[in-house]
Amino acid sequence: MEFDFLDLTNYQHPPCMFTLWYLFLLFNFTAKYIDEWMESEQERRKQEPPPEPEPEPKPAEPEPEPEPAPADPEPQPEEEKPAEGAGETAEEGVAGGEAEGEEEEETEG
Repeated sequence: MEFDFLDLTNYQHPPCMFTLWYLFLLFNFTAKYIDEWMESEQERRKQEPPPEPEPEPKPAEPEPEPEPAPADPEPQPEEEKPAEGAGETAEEGVAGGEAEGEEEEETEG
């Protein structure tokens, strides 16, 4: 006899219900025992003295401080910095203009 999953009036599978009931009870008892175990752990931790913090190991030798750099006996003069665009001469400006398409027209005679 083949079971028809769509026919709910002919429900002949009590093991399915048994399995659901078994899982329900298993979950409840497991949760109950887990709760008891957690409470016993909390009580045990309250009775147990707290662990002492471990002392941090101190370095055996302090690190030597770096020696300061000797001061320069003769300070060097600062170089003069040209202003922006000061490197261009008049000829370079004209040449730059020619490169950009601003050519001068030459007339003969």
